[in-house]
Amino acid sequence: MQRSAYITRGRLRDEHTHKLHNYQKRGGLEHTEIILPTVARAAGVTWAQDRAMLWNTAEAVESRKNARVGREYVIALPHELGTKPQLVLAQTFAAALANRYGVVAELAIHRAPALGDRRNTHAHILSTTRTVSATGLGAKSVMEWNDSARRGVGLPSSREEIRLLRHAWAGYVNHALELAELNVRVDARSLWEQGSARVPTPALTPAIIALERAGKTSYVAEHLRAQHAEQQQIMDAYVAQRSLATQIVTTQGVSTQAQARWLAYRSAGRVPTTVRSKTAEADYTLDMDL
Repeated sequence: MQRSAYITRGRLRDEHTHKLHNYQKRGGLEHTEIILPTVARAAGVTWAQDRAMLWNTAEAVESRKNARVGREYVIALPHELGTKPQLVLAQTFAAALANRYGVVAELAIHRAPALGDRRNTHAHILSTTRTVSATGLGAKSVMEWNDSARRGVGLPSSREEIRLLRHAWAGYVNHALELAELNVRVDARSLWEQGSARVPTPALTPAIIALERAGKTSYVAEHLRAQHAEQQQIMDAYVAQRSLATQIVTTQGVSTQAQARWLAYRSAGRVPTTVRSKTAEADYTLDMDL
């Protein structure tokens, strides 16, 4: 309820707690709408277009006080696209989510904050966690199922589903960039998956950016940059150890890469504990047509 009011810069009253959530004075809202699955629109479902009714229903249908009522997706819209193509791109992806999971998707597009990067146009998609029907909200969508239930019907883990959604979004973005005849593309893979040993630079808040633009020192930013430099050193050491492991396999006749890496780790310094190989479930693809 509160999240819906915030992203739409609206005013909603929670009928259960009688609390009023009012964000009408906050700026930055470019566009907002509620998107229903195609089947629901064809069936004449209209009640869910009322924002207050939608989220009060979502709150009321849950019996647990800590239940997830909505799921939010935040997507960065390519600044290379104009306002209209950005809107179409966001609408298309929100509709794809609504159709895939049978849920209601509330879309809100925000312009960049005044103190931040002016290219940072982004969209919030807040979806219900339950499927929608003419009479209300029904069962939890498959997106909310636990991994045991998902495995039972041949679906990948929740974590893998999110990863596949990221790749699906990249497909939508690249399709829009191609239609606009722009020679830029996005890649949903991590830097590590792309074969790069570069550690992502830390994200700075608009307040920190504004402080530094004014010529002042941000000790938080300095700490984040120092932390980033240390992480890069660790990653470089890890890459060097992998290279050494390959040499050991070639020159010392070690039978497996695992043995070689163990020997390499003993002869070198620290290694990043968070580096893991990421494998996709090749027999499952996300059915989200462009």
